[in-house]
Amino acid sequence: MEQKDSQLNYFHCLSLVYNPLVDKVPEIFRFENKNKKESFTHDILRDKLSNSFTNIVLLKTCQRVELYIISDKNPEKLKEEFLNIYKNYFSDNFDEKLKIYSSKEGLVHLVRLTSGLESFINGENEIYDQIKNLSEKYHEDGLAGDFVNKTFARALEIAREIRKVITDEN
Repeated sequence: MEQKDSQLNYFHCLSLVYNPLVDKVPEIFRFENKNKKESFTHDILRDKLSNSFTNIVLLKTCQRVELYIISDKNPEKLKEEFLNIYKNYFSDNFDEKLKIYSSKEGLVHLVRLTSGLESFINGENEIYDQIKNLSEKYHEDGLAGDFVNKTFARALEIAREIRKVITDEN
């Protein structure tokens, strides 16, 4: 149990989300920047962060980019590294929009996101399926280790129960 708690202390989520109703669309989400977004993803997963972090899951949707990692670096250092990689591809500034959830706060955010509580439509299926598929893929690829894999599996399990209540599914 002590190792599990210790790893949870190093669990982080770097989250860039925008609301299309009130926010200007960040460059990373613009359709014409699809290739840049893929290069940015490759840079994070293979060239930069995978050398520093042992567990990585990167979630990309039309309105969010979230990086889940295990790292002993402090949240401000993680934010700085992420922004430096971002600036290699995009010229806009979104420092104030990048949120970092750490430890139990990161786990709660993951459960809320997976259950659809962070979506415009409560309990939406799409985000649940995206997270499930991505977590399995990253684990199979060796980027998400056992702790992150178990964390995502547990979040998905909890989210299923929450979604049943929200959507009145059986």
